[in-house]
Amino acid sequence: MNRLIKNLQDAFQKIGIELAKSGAFYEFEFEHIPMFLSIDADDHSFAFLSLVIDSSDGCLSEGVLNTALDVVEGFHKDCCGDWNEGTPYFASPSYSLKDVKTVSPDWLKEQLKAFYDAFLFLEANIHLLCDSSIWGALGGMDNINQ
Repeated sequence: MNRLIKNLQDAFQKIGIELAKSGAFYEFEFEHIPMFLSIDADDHSFAFLSLVIDSSDGCLSEGVLNTALDVVEGFHKDCCGDWNEGTPYFASPSYSLKDVKTVSPDWLKEQLKAFYDAFLFLEANIHLLCDSSIWGALGGMDNINQ
């Protein structure tokens, strides 16, 4: 476990990102978006996570999140999300480091950028679904806002 964490910390440092331990996760910021690093020591893998923030005046619901996730999955098949006890989150695929001796900073940055792009796509879809100027004209969002 220590070698896995050290390897990831070194790669993050080389791209200018500091990791801070936060409970079971490591917290960091990428392009001004707070993110978390989840490490599975048994599987020698990791994933990126980010909380989905409701910036749409309380419109975000489990139904809206699931609809937006369905759209995102069409373009970013390996990313996923869930409504965990009222806390919506979005996660990258799990990246295995089982046979990796050193994590390439360039590879890490590429994976972070792909997750960041998918996250922004999710947020944009949530905003579209919650835009009352669109849905109000169509008779509301009762079919998805549950």
